[in-house]
Amino acid sequence: MSEYIVNPRRGPRAPSRCAALVHAPDAAWNTETEDFGPMGCQLVAPGAMARGLRLTLVFANPKVQGSLQVEGKVAWASSQPPWRVGVAFGDLSRSLAARWFARLMAAHPGLGGFRRVPDRLPVDAMVYLSPPPTYLLDFTSEELEVLRHVASGTTIASLRDRLATRWSASLRAVFSLMARGVLTLSRSSAAHLSAWKKVMADLDAEFVLELQRARPPPAAALSVRVAAASPPPPSSGLEFDLKPAASPPTGPPRHEDPFAAAVSAPGASTAGTGWRGGVHHRSRGAQESLDLGRAELAAGRGSSALAHLRRALQFAPGDPEIASEIGRAMSGG
Repeated sequence: MSEYIVNPRRGPRAPSRCAALVHAPDAAWNTETEDFGPMGCQLVAPGAMARGLRLTLVFANPKVQGSLQVEGKVAWASSQPPWRVGVAFGDLSRSLAARWFARLMAAHPGLGGFRRVPDRLPVDAMVYLSPPPTYLLDFTSEELEVLRHVASGTTIASLRDRLATRWSASLRAVFSLMARGVLTLSRSSAAHLSAWKKVMADLDAEFVLELQRARPPPAAALSVRVAAASPPPPSSGLEFDLKPAASPPTGPPRHEDPFAAAVSAPGASTAGTGWRGGVHHRSRGAQESLDLGRAELAAGRGSSALAHLRRALQFAPGDPEIASEIGRAMSGG
């Protein structure tokens, strides 16, 4: 039976920018919504807010006639800037909010895409980065951490394992980013990491994949390479091992199959690899997926590793190194 994660939001949200005037017991401020729905909204506050704080909110949108005034309370709040606040509308305000939300949707037909955000996701689902927004968005620390781990694509299970200590907040961030069109479930709609370079630089952040690549290899691996590269011990010159020269090959030249050679090595396997022919130059996408698969395999996350490795093989059909890693993952590492 498949395992799922559930969207913590109880109602639909559209990534709509609506002007908002917010009144708290001791303060009032003007802001904009990050998203809006018939049961609540997300907006930015001037500072830290306490959960349960009662608010009065007035919303307006240039394409919607009339304004909306509702009562609500802070359902959740970020612990650092930008001070994002999730507001849940009161029971008596929801019918008013639902009617105004319907007018908002009619005035902005393009917002209908928010309905593609599912109520739940299987943990083996792959998520990817969409093309970056035209204008830089301000991300919460939880959202930025999710983006760093998604990188060129990962499974929900892998995200949950890596962000275990803060998964509750990260779970909300995953669905928030999907509602805003920053994350996608479609590989064909995904963006390459290079498209996000400037955005991540502006946020002073790096993808986890890039940090893993920047780490020096373990000392043991270095010693093996140094030993292999060391010259053989000098000969005394008194002993010789004379052997007849090998006869030149006769007949048509033989072409070695690098894939067959790779999978014939101890521990290698072609199970489930879908090999279709000669090896091609490994693309950047294939290498990124291979690196992620190896990292997941080293961490003992076999199902997540297989998902990345099979994606790598889609980029580079017949790659013997990827095939070998898939065989290792399928045999339990």
